[in-house]
This record gives sequence, C-alpha cells and structure tokens, in this order.
Amino acid sequence: MKQLNIMFNLFCIVGLTLLLNGFQSLNAQKKSDNEMVMSVNQSFYTAFKDGDINKMDKTWSHSSFVSAIHPISKDVIIGWKGVRESFEGVFKNYTHINIMSVNPTVHIEGNVAWVLCNEEFEAQQGDKNVKLTSAATNMFVKKSGKWLMVHHQATVPIPM
Repeated sequence: MKQLNIMFNLFCIVGLTLLLNGFQSLNAQKKSDNEMVMSVNQSFYTAFKDGDINKMDKTWSHSSFVSAIHPISKDVIIGWKGVRESFEGVFKNYTHINIMSVNPTVHIEGNVAWVLCNEEFEAQQGDKNVKLTSAATNMFVKKSGKWLMVHHQATVPIPM
C-alpha cells in the first residue's frame, strides 16, 4: 500500500509538472505570437512611411480575400491586386510620408490576430501639407507559422 501511495504521489507530481510546463509553453507561444504580429504591424508602417511597395508586399497575404479601406476610399478594396494598386496610388499621390501607429494593441484568437491603433499621418500632396489622425484596424492571419496582413482599415472621424 505504501508503494502504491508513493507511485500515486509521483504520478501526481509528474502530471502537475507537465501541466504547468504546458501552460508556460502556451504563454510563451502567445507572447511570441504577440511579438510577431506587432513586428509585422510595424513592418507595414515602415513600408508605408518609406513608400516601398516591395517591403509592403512582404507584410501582406497575396490572397483574393484581402481587403483595405482607406480614409479616402469610396468602396472596400478586395483582392491583393487591388489592395497593392491602392497603396501604389498613395505612394504616387503623396510624398514625404510620415505615418506611425500610436498605442497599438494586439488581440489573437487562434490563427487570426488584429491590431487596433491610431494612426498619425502627415505627407505632402503637391504643394499641400496633409495631416490626418485616424483610427485603424489591421488584421492578420497565421499561415505556415508566419503572420500576414489580410485587412487594413483607417477611418478619419467626422468633425462634430
């Protein structure tokens, strides 16, 4: 009986240890995913600031379902070709782009993540200085261990 109690206690200790290590591993993975999403989000804003469509290519999924809504969009832009062309248009129409993500927060559910933030945008459009503050949502999907953007929406509040 004493040997059975020792075996049972040992089994409980080993099981508890494995369980705790599993939770630590899950938390480490979650933290790692948070860091990866925030890194891709920052890479998106760096590519935007640099006006570099090739850098931006690396942050986006090139799927037919990706989408974007810009502050000046009249419609939702759907599909990688259209989204890419929309950013190329921004880069052609604006120079000296300075954009940054302010107070970003990341949320992850499985293989889907979204970053909520404010954007501070300043650029030249011809001889006119443009300055906007917008609320933004950036969505990402994890595929083959890599997080890629699938949606970007920036909305400028209507003055009241």
